[in-house]
Amino acid sequence: MSLAVGIGISPVFGGSVWSPAQLGSDLIAWYSAKRSSSVILNGVDVVFVDNDLINEDFSGGALPSGWSEPSGSVGISYAGGKAIVAQTTLDHTLTIRSPTYTTNNEIWSQVDVTFNSWSLSAGVLAAVFIQTGTGNPLDMQVIESSGNLFWRTVYRDDSGGHATNYISKPAIVLGQTYVVTMRHVKSVAAGIDQVWIDGELFLDVSGLANNTINSSIFVDMGSMFGSIDALNVSFDNVRVGTSGFAQVPELVDEDFTTDPGWTALYGSPVVSGGVFTVDQNPDNEGSQSPTFTVPTEIWFSVDITLVAETSSSGNETIISRLIGSTDVPYDLVLRNSSGNIQFQSRYKTNAGVTSVNHTGKNLTVGQTVNIVVQAVKDASAGLYRMWVDGDILLEVTGLANDTLTFPNKIILASVFGSFTRMKLSFDNVKVGTTGFTPNAVAEWQDLSGNSNHVNNTVAVDQPLLDVANKKITFDGVSDFLQSNSFTGGNLTQPSSVFIVAQRSLNQGQYLFDGISVSNRNSLRQQATAGNMFLFSGTDTDSLYVSNANKEIHSVLTNGVSSEYWVDGVSKNTSNTGTQVLSGLTLGSRYDGTTFYGGDIFEVLVVNKALSTAEHNQLGHYLAARHGLTWTDI
Repeated sequence: MSLAVGIGISPVFGGSVWSPAQLGSDLIAWYSAKRSSSVILNGVDVVFVDNDLINEDFSGGALPSGWSEPSGSVGISYAGGKAIVAQTTLDHTLTIRSPTYTTNNEIWSQVDVTFNSWSLSAGVLAAVFIQTGTGNPLDMQVIESSGNLFWRTVYRDDSGGHATNYISKPAIVLGQTYVVTMRHVKSVAAGIDQVWIDGELFLDVSGLANNTINSSIFVDMGSMFGSIDALNVSFDNVRVGTSGFAQVPELVDEDFTTDPGWTALYGSPVVSGGVFTVDQNPDNEGSQSPTFTVPTEIWFSVDITLVAETSSSGNETIISRLIGSTDVPYDLVLRNSSGNIQFQSRYKTNAGVTSVNHTGKNLTVGQTVNIVVQAVKDASAGLYRMWVDGDILLEVTGLANDTLTFPNKIILASVFGSFTRMKLSFDNVKVGTTGFTPNAVAEWQDLSGNSNHVNNTVAVDQPLLDVANKKITFDGVSDFLQSNSFTGGNLTQPSSVFIVAQRSLNQGQYLFDGISVSNRNSLRQQATAGNMFLFSGTDTDSLYVSNANKEIHSVLTNGVSSEYWVDGVSKNTSNTGTQVLSGLTLGSRYDGTTFYGGDIFEVLVVNKALSTAEHNQLGHYLAARHGLTWTDI
């Protein structure tokens, strides 16, 4: 019987939704671009971004839907896009509590905390932010000492006791906002508790036996305790996920929820609804950031929305400038080209000539895009890059730009030219000395729990993450990712590999391979006819001709009974040899040659020959996730 599952339908078997986790210990490795949190990007310190359980910014001005105040609303308010706990007598029963979420063996949480005022007796404690359930796996607290407040953390293991860690960080400053990030991993012997403040790691405990501690199922804020004291604390941007959050050392970080006090140029900046907006008429308008320390490498990120425009062809608007004391190394321009509003990059070298790059990327009214710019100053290795929504549209390298005065401030919306009429809004402006999300993949993490991550430390050989389309793109020139030896040892036959991929280049190329000459299972496209070949010691032609479609490739490596399917349809049964698989290479041959040009969406490696039912379950699961159709084998 052949059953085709419709596109996008969730695979339900036996009354429940099936997941690869049901393969248990047979699942050796699992890589998914659907879980972008598992992709570590080059140049970011704590790189995960996954707000899949809770993401609350308190912008509604009231208790958010699903949240609760377990002990009533006295001393709790919501204003200015923040939740505020103001207690005249510290009382641990006054709390803001998130909705419950699905328990998970790994939970990350994050919150922005601002201490507005306090009057505290010696030694008074306050539990500011807690990952909690029936018990409290991980607390972030403050404690009074000599008239000041200091951070401390409390975590638990199976012994039931609370371990306290006093953080070696200067006293808390009134009015300053701190970003607190916590990670709790539950395990029999590999438990982890970590805490960051403003991206700096202060607690790092691993190897814990904490599997009997109740998993985090909600977060509490402002669970304060003590007596005859007062504390006023604001909370914002609460995020909870099964992976972590980006931490980037920043020179500027502005979301324009309040007037930032930037310098107005030729007009007044307007703050409206949390977005910095300039109504652009023919007059020059703009706003300039505070100055920052001049680095030799600078990254700039901003979200831009074209609100309205009545411009004529040829009109131009400088929408952002990176400027130094005397030079303008980089401009980002919007230009009306025959009615299309397009991005244009302008950059300088030591010669002082402004080079113009027409990206061909359009911006339509109402559209919001994220812009990332990288500039590096050097006598011979200077560079400028620009990404729009993760797509690189400018890349010039090997420049001499070291005599330029490099940026120490940015300007938004510095308009010039006559009859230029564009209304733009700007949000989430960040300037730092390392990257944000320019999508070079340093590591693709294994979701099976076996830590068989694939990685590449050479920046020019790293594939790119396409967050919007949930895929990893390999350039077919030098990109690949490779694991170390599998943590459980060699993968003996029989074994199975599933890979969802779509090639863009028609050439000789490897989708996957092993990591050494003697222990290989591979799937590759032949250069001449384009046939797909399997190898585990014996090179075997499947007779299936590669095409440019997105497909689910499944390979059973089992000696003379090896078999290859595409979207559930068998293409070949043959003898591919008897070699084991000791590790995995994606996007090239094991030795970093014969590169794959195209996209990989998801990969699973299984330590057995799947039953027909299991094979179809996994096929339907992948088809539903990636908009494909699977035919039962």
